Amino acid sequence: MAKERKSDMEAEKRKMNIIWIHKWALIKEKREEMERICNNIRMIKQRKNLFVKNILAFHIIKKVFEVFDEKRAAVLLEMKINFAVFQFGLGLKRFLRKKAPTRELRSKRMMRQCFSYIGNSWISLKELDAKKELCQFLRLQAEVGAIRDSIARYGSAVIKI
Repeated sequence: MAKERKSDMEAEKRKMNIIWIHKWALIKEKREEMERICNNIRMIKQRKNLFVKNILAFHIIKKVFEVFDEKRAAVLLEMKINFAVFQFGLGLKRFLRKKAPTRELRSKRMMRQCFSYIGNSWISLKELDAKKELCQFLRLQAEVGAIRDSIARYGSAVIKI
């Protein structure tokens, strides 16, 4: 029993001597292993941060594009409306020139027609057509005004943010 204990103690002492001899090698290995683990953790954190930044950048770019797209649509609508008004003006000029080349001649012609039954009936029909065109034009302008107001409200809301 004493011999076994003595041999156990000698084995333990040899084991301790070997551990002390290789202590720095073990510490170095452990340190390298810990550095590898830390590097892996750091890389994972960097990837997470990059992923989050990319998502935020995507949302910001998406919002900017939506605002740009809305403004572009509003500008295109306004351009179409202005073009339609311009075309209407050209059509009106052509129509009036067909009736008479100058304003004076048109006025004289209108005065002549006022005193005849045919002229009165023709003017009343034309007045109805003109009234319809004017109402349509005013409705269109009201829609444009509503669109402008909504764009202005949205712009002020975006600026407040």
